[in-house]
Amino acid sequence: MARLKVAFIVGALLCARVARLDASAQAVAAPPLPDALLVTYADGLRTSIRVGAGCGMWTPVFPRVASWTPPPDQLPVSAINFACARTPDGVRVAVSVLRGRPHQQEDPIATVVVTPTQPVVVDELRAVGVDAVTLSLGSVTRSAVPTPAVATASPLLEVVAISVTEAPRHMYQFLLRNRAPKAVRTLSIEADRNGRPALSTRRTGREGSPLIEIGTSPTPNT
Repeated sequence: MARLKVAFIVGALLCARVARLDASAQAVAAPPLPDALLVTYADGLRTSIRVGAGCGMWTPVFPRVASWTPPPDQLPVSAINFACARTPDGVRVAVSVLRGRPHQQEDPIATVVVTPTQPVVVDELRAVGVDAVTLSLGSVTRSAVPTPAVATASPLLEVVAISVTEAPRHMYQFLLRNRAPKAVRTLSIEADRNGRPALSTRRTGREGSPLIEIGTSPTPNT
């Protein structure tokens, strides 16, 4: 009897273990969520944002509503901003617009949840003169990112090195050396894509300190 009892207990444990393995296999087999938020504009242009715990981008390039006239007391919309975060079922996206140059004001437009089976059209943008955009999820195969051509406004500001990082997102990093007789306190960065403005930003030293000292190189800028 004892021998039979031991055999029964071992058999039950084996069955329980197999059941746990089957459950684990089913969990692993579940398809992963897509890794990119796709933004499709009214003119057909599509961009992608790699999705993580937190992600986002802003762009000054977007189609506008041709018949829309901004109120005289409002700053013009200069960019659309997308801030996203992964959820258990998809991606939550907060859409806002940035006004003025440089950006002086941010106005929220809509917060939506995009799932693999349910794209979302952000038609609320039309209220501020911007054509609607469609948000969807997909997987994007990243090709090799080419090294950009970089030029500075002064030959005394030397580009020492340019590199590309892929995590947590694709970024360009460039290292500058200041050969001028005075420190650099503010740096304006402008980028274009196919001859069209794509990005404009500004870097300033913290709490009034120089951004790049005389004859030195700062931490690589992104």
